[in-house]
Amino acid sequence: MSQNCCDKNPLKRDGTSQQQRLLKALLPGYIAVDERSMGDLIEFVKQYAKEINFFNIDNGIKGNWEEFFYKSIDTKNQITEPHYALFIAFLKLFKYAQDDLNLLTKKHIDFYYKEVLQLSEKPAVADQVFLIFELAKHVTTSFKIDKGTKLKAGKDSTGVEVIYETDKEIVVNKAKVKELKTLFCNKNSIFGNLAPNYCLYASPIANSSDGQGGEIEAEDLSWKTFGLPTLSKNENKEYTANRQLAKIGFAFASPILFLAEGDRTVILTLTFSNAEPLERILKCRDYNIDTSIQAFFSGEKEWIESLDEDNLYSEERALEFLNNAKEAKDIAGNEPQEGPVYDDPNTGYGDQTKDYDIGILVAERIITERDKLPSKKYTSTSELLNIYGFGIDKLNDIKYSFRKDFHSTTIDLKKKQLIIKRTLFKDKKAVVKYNKEVLLDPFETQWPVEKIIINTDGIINTYIYKDLKDLEIINAEIKIEVSGVKSLTIQNDFSELKPSKPFMPFTNKPAIGSNFYIGSWEVFQKKPQSIDLNIAWDKLPTNLLGFQDYYQYYKDSSDGSKRANSKFKIKISYLYNKDWVELKDQTTLFTNENGVEISDGTTLPFDKTVKIKTFSPDLNVTIERNEQLSDFKVYDESTQRGFMKFKLDGTDFGHSNFQISYTKAVLTGVKKTEEAGETVDYTDELPNEPYTPAIKELSLDYSSSENFKVIKIEEKDFEERIEQFFHIHPFGVEEVLTTKSQNFLLPQYEDEGTLYIGLSDLEPPQNISILFKVSEGSPDPDLTNQIVNWSYLVSNEWKPIDKNDILFDTTDKLITSGIVSLSLPKTINSDNTVLTPDLFWIKASVENSSKAIADIISVNTQAVTASFVDNGNDPNYLKIPLAEETIKKFKDSKASISKITQPYSSFGGEIKEQYSDFYTRVSERLRHKSRAITIWDYERLVLASFPSIYKVKCLNHTKYSNGSFAEMAPGNVTLIVISNVRNTNAVDLLKPKTSLNTLTEIKEFIKGSEDNTKQSICSENLSLFIMNPIFEEIRVDFKVKFQKLKDPGYYHNQLNSDIISFLAPWAFDSESDVVFGGKIHKSKILNFIEERDYVDYVTCFKISLIANDGTESTDIEYAETTTSASILTSSKEHKIEVIDSKICDCDDNEQYDVTIPSRDGCSCDK
Repeated sequence: MSQNCCDKNPLKRDGTSQQQRLLKALLPGYIAVDERSMGDLIEFVKQYAKEINFFNIDNGIKGNWEEFFYKSIDTKNQITEPHYALFIAFLKLFKYAQDDLNLLTKKHIDFYYKEVLQLSEKPAVADQVFLIFELAKHVTTSFKIDKGTKLKAGKDSTGVEVIYETDKEIVVNKAKVKELKTLFCNKNSIFGNLAPNYCLYASPIANSSDGQGGEIEAEDLSWKTFGLPTLSKNENKEYTANRQLAKIGFAFASPILFLAEGDRTVILTLTFSNAEPLERILKCRDYNIDTSIQAFFSGEKEWIESLDEDNLYSEERALEFLNNAKEAKDIAGNEPQEGPVYDDPNTGYGDQTKDYDIGILVAERIITERDKLPSKKYTSTSELLNIYGFGIDKLNDIKYSFRKDFHSTTIDLKKKQLIIKRTLFKDKKAVVKYNKEVLLDPFETQWPVEKIIINTDGIINTYIYKDLKDLEIINAEIKIEVSGVKSLTIQNDFSELKPSKPFMPFTNKPAIGSNFYIGSWEVFQKKPQSIDLNIAWDKLPTNLLGFQDYYQYYKDSSDGSKRANSKFKIKISYLYNKDWVELKDQTTLFTNENGVEISDGTTLPFDKTVKIKTFSPDLNVTIERNEQLSDFKVYDESTQRGFMKFKLDGTDFGHSNFQISYTKAVLTGVKKTEEAGETVDYTDELPNEPYTPAIKELSLDYSSSENFKVIKIEEKDFEERIEQFFHIHPFGVEEVLTTKSQNFLLPQYEDEGTLYIGLSDLEPPQNISILFKVSEGSPDPDLTNQIVNWSYLVSNEWKPIDKNDILFDTTDKLITSGIVSLSLPKTINSDNTVLTPDLFWIKASVENSSKAIADIISVNTQAVTASFVDNGNDPNYLKIPLAEETIKKFKDSKASISKITQPYSSFGGEIKEQYSDFYTRVSERLRHKSRAITIWDYERLVLASFPSIYKVKCLNHTKYSNGSFAEMAPGNVTLIVISNVRNTNAVDLLKPKTSLNTLTEIKEFIKGSEDNTKQSICSENLSLFIMNPIFEEIRVDFKVKFQKLKDPGYYHNQLNSDIISFLAPWAFDSESDVVFGGKIHKSKILNFIEERDYVDYVTCFKISLIANDGTESTDIEYAETTTSASILTSSKEHKIEVIDSKICDCDDNEQYDVTIPSRDGCSCDK
């Protein structure tokens, strides 16, 4: 114990048990007035006959009567002399008078106790049963069963009918328990030394071993009420739980997320009113913000996950970093600052989850080895693995540090923002309208959904939920950047075009004013911020000087200008309500891959895909979104929106004057040659055929964004909302009401334990009685009693059940088996999405210390208790509980009830108080007069009032509270109680503890209750503590050699069990006592082990004493309790190592060889 006072209570006592209460002197048979048996009386008569003279017929003395009584009863021949038979008959009749005389002490006590003091034996206590009713099919609503309704339970041993009567009125309805779910939040460090990490463990099937439907392993078929997980270490020494972590997060639905193809980047920027949680996230090293968040998008058949981690790495950036480093610190950085190479939080070396940074020495080797290369450059990061001290963990850190900026989660503290960026590449399927029938989450939306889930994989200690949950969101922005959209509707002035093969956007004879139309439902149902065309021109002139060279033999254009690269223009407009709205006056048609105009007199990009920036924010033009835009296949006169038009402008392509230019060139050539007298040669002078713009590949890039508030919007605006904000709960989803003045980023779970009960066939308003059968020994008695909060679900909002609507609760806050009766209001509904729809949900929750609540065996509705009614039945009937499934019928049948179930045996029954118990109770009362003053008083009062308590030890002047134990504290009294664990489902027989409920009842019995329904029987100025014992474990550590032919596996377990039985015999033997205090030498334990017939010898023998707070005293000579409230017990597992060789090796001994192992030759004792 912590903070224990070193002064010890001088009284060395073991307390008082139930068996020690009985004073044998009070029993009628302890002293008899006439204790003579029949043999004693016969012998007396024989001796007395010697003193009586025998007179003959002459009235003379002739001896005595002795010979008359030296007879015996002839049982063989049935021949007994008549006078002796009469004598024996007399003695048998005299026995009645003798027995009556011997009851004198009992009569005296009975007269005093019953007549003078007017006390009597406690009457029999009727036992009770739980009953569950089921309505007949023809009953459509409900049926009332009155209080006192009789039910048949067969006949007792005397043939009298056994009757039970209902204790309360119950209105039976059709409501049933359909589903049970639990949620456990680890916020109070219940797992020993592990810090509270706010891990949420979800159990969708609560009544199972693992929360997922696994077979229940507990002997009594109980399961954890709040899904408390069990932690264990795996082979990597990482803690793992037997329950699944809850999937929790948030989501947004918006038409901006219709993303069919291409490389699609979605940037979600969340703005908060508070920055403190973001600061904590940045400072925390137990998780990484990048890997702690997963993004998913709604697909046609499944959720689409964003880019995998492995695909993010940029080898080029890493090599550039390594090859440009001039000195070691450029790679190693300046300690203790992080970077430039960061530790990958998900990978380490071997079994480590974290590794060391690249140090100066390794960094110097990296530069040295690089400079030895012919090119003085690395060509692959895998070359680094050849450097001494550079392992795979460092390579993982390199890959982690130089990822592409496609996938990131960043924090901007100044702006109080969390930015989540995720990319779907073109190999990922389309993001489409959410279909809850396929994707299963109950999102109610007509738009695509992006959901963000907290990633629970690989996170062991601190869990990011505890920081993220405190973020109060005020605004959100969804920005998309899409490249490579190819599913376009394209046509020119004459026809529709197919982009699968080269096409002529301005027809085969383009002229000024020719139009090319591009339509996209995906782009124009949004509000685009930029639109770029990616064009691979077909058969673009390859002339060195571009179009200037290509058209050198043409006459000037119709606008009077020379044809050159920059002279070909287009006018861009977009369709809005059937009207074309111009975006730009003119834009150059031919640009480079960066969208920049190609200068005149330069070569055209004939072998590249170029970009035309058709729309950008600098135009100061807004294309409003139309989320209701219908999909289309072609542009016609009825088309309202969805298209851009590109009209040829500037210089024409010369189709109209090609013939003239060609003819002129021919004639001019002929004339020149005739004048010169030469042969006509047109090789360099004839004009080329006019270039007809043709596109062999076309795609579109665009960006768009939507910025919207998620708090304080008007009711009208909420009704007309487009974007939707959702919370993702462990068992469902919920749309967040953005009309509120405060909203959190994540759903809030503050209770440590929650039990969700889904009801079917409820017709509110209705009362419902729920039977909770619990494992009685399962609550942790060292914890304080917890308040159980009851709530019901209304349209995804939990409403507390009013105290007046909790009609009664006989479970004492889910600690014992009983019935909770609730009045559920009309407002409860099944219109919910946070839990399974179409069910009515209620929940029971505790804020802390959920271990104080019992494990549950079953939960049933339509329950009531019924009590036994004595109709002249056998007085001993109540000795044996009524077996389960005995009661099946009413005494008077009721057609509205189709079935009666008695799921468990009866409980609480007691026969009339026996005279020995009566005498003990009254004699104790005459001494303590129902006042607790002395040690004797306290112990007897508790034992008399609580038969389930096996032993009580009263410690005067002792304070035991909140881990502090002081044995010299005047004004304080501590009672240490031990329950009778025999025939109970106690959790730990090695440490028998009394339930918290009983401890509270004992304190109220002595000190009085707060509501004054129970009066104090001790001093008002006294501080009273009712506690369980302090159990101090003995653990044995040794090596053992078993006898030949003894199976080591079997006898290893047998020896462990035998040691436990020796150190804690009460766990195995019902007659063994649990003793306070005590001391045991290790030699005694060693001797016990050596005496086992299957043990050859023992060596390296040590014992340890483990205190209640976990501190351990090792290698001690004897174990002795440290406090007056302590009991020595056994550890559940002892350290036993089986010797399988002839070498005896101990840690504290030198190794030595032994030819014949023996106890003397192989010992650790010095």
